[in-house]
Amino acid sequence: SMSETGGGVTKLDLAKEAASRSVEFLFPGDRVGVIAFDDLASWVVPITELDDPADVTRLIDGISLGGGTDIYAGLLAMSQELPNDPALVKHVILLTDGGANPAGIPELVERMYTDYGITLTTVGVGRDAAPFLEALARIGNGRYHITEAPTALPPKITEEPPHAPR
Repeated sequence: SMSETGGGVTKLDLAKEAASRSVEFLFPGDRVGVIAFDDLASWVVPITELDDPADVTRLIDGISLGGGTDIYAGLLAMSQELPNDPALVKHVILLTDGGANPAGIPELVERMYTDYGITLTTVGVGRDAAPFLEALARIGNGRYHITEAPTALPPKITEEPPHAPR
């Protein structure tokens, strides 16, 4: 579904641009990790201290279309690494059109928030983004945004939600 286009730009292109723009708002010393998911999930950028944003955006630019949209696999990969990360504030930004089976996802998001204080903001890519993305953001104590253009993302999306560490 991320191969669908609007004005010649795929939803994947929008998601990659939004992810790259999010990295631009981080500060030196912040930690970042990027997971791409289609039928499988894989770490594009393992969680690390942000030394060179250009390196991260170059790796994001290399994400290519695959088959499927397994959001659960992406969030599961995150849940196996982020709880053990030394960062005090742990926040996930999920960029997707939501074209996936939501089974198990709300429970995983709730467990990550309840057990580890990991918050989740969701960004629905495209006008037809799945309605369950808004509920996921609520469960993860984050915010929901919908975008048809990466420039429409709020500049402070990387700081959301502004909660103190648990």
